[in-house]
Amino acid sequence: MASKLNGVVNVIKPPHMTSHDVVNYIRRTHNISKVGHTGTLDPMACGLMTICLGKATKISEYLLSEDKAYRAEVTFGIKTDTQDIWGNKVEEFDELPDEQKLLNVMESFTGKILQKPPMYSAVRHNGKKLYELAREGKTVERKSREVEIKSLNLISFNRSKATFDVHCTKGTYIRTLCEDIGESLGCGGAMSFLLRTKSGPFSLNDAVPFDHENLPGYMIDIDKALYGFKEIHLDEMYYMRLFNGNTVKIPIDYDESNFYKIYSGNHFLGIGKVFSIDRVNKYELVKIVKLLV
Repeated sequence: MASKLNGVVNVIKPPHMTSHDVVNYIRRTHNISKVGHTGTLDPMACGLMTICLGKATKISEYLLSEDKAYRAEVTFGIKTDTQDIWGNKVEEFDELPDEQKLLNVMESFTGKILQKPPMYSAVRHNGKKLYELAREGKTVERKSREVEIKSLNLISFNRSKATFDVHCTKGTYIRTLCEDIGESLGCGGAMSFLLRTKSGPFSLNDAVPFDHENLPGYMIDIDKALYGFKEIHLDEMYYMRLFNGNTVKIPIDYDESNFYKIYSGNHFLGIGKVFSIDRVNKYELVKIVKLLV
């Protein structure tokens, strides 16, 4: 019989393992039918993965939009087909950068930038994942996307390698950032290490090994995982009405554009939204859009 665990748990993914492998291991080991995550890590990358269990898989879309933070290493002097050192070399360079030039280039990458998704990524092109096309030896044109590098700090540098910390918005490819920095320096660059240190409010300090035998003991309740959502507390008499998808009148206090955590009495029901406001009679209507009980 499948487990009824519902919540979020932060785990540490080791290198040489796919994110899908981590999800499958947890699903199988803890007998949980529904397991998801809030952001893929490359097989050679390691670090924080936020895993959603049971009904918490319904909130992964809200957690996916959170910022991420990484510690990464770039190796200069090479360019590969995968933008990391585990791919095939396509170009080598004799020149290596000096530290000041690197710092100047890193500063130019801070803020909003355009990134082209790598061919070895899960982005779809005409219904097919790019990495599937890449494995067939195909290269297709990709549209650049805007991402934001909120901070980029150099940790160490020895001419051939640089280690840096980056805080960025969702959808940022650190492999691409490494290659683009190398391109700007004129010496090429390939990612040679990647550790995810933060995802939204969660950090490595909150995480345990993915194969920890008491993983459920570290589970965070669904409503606590939705840390950034404001709350609407309603009388317990409205529980069934909300549960059945009906609207409830509340005073005008809330914004139509936001999502809220909805409680009836002491019970958390799910994510709700304000649908209409009657300013004459001074009330608005709220209903559950994502039932989580």
